[in-house]
Amino acid sequence: MAEFLAICEYLSVTPKDFFDNDNPNPPLVRDTIDKLKTLPENDLLLILTMINRLQSK
Repeated sequence: MAEFLAICEYLSVTPKDFFDNDNPNPPLVRDTIDKLKTLPENDLLLILTMINRLQSK
């Protein structure tokens, strides 16, 4: 188990991220989420609008 945790640390991913096949870039997603948590609601709504627009292409 120690070796697995060392691999996760080396890759900058959590054990959960390691097994998440739907997330192609866990460190970037985690960093983005951490920063989103600090934003006020109106900024979050703006970002959500942009994400929805990008996904509809």
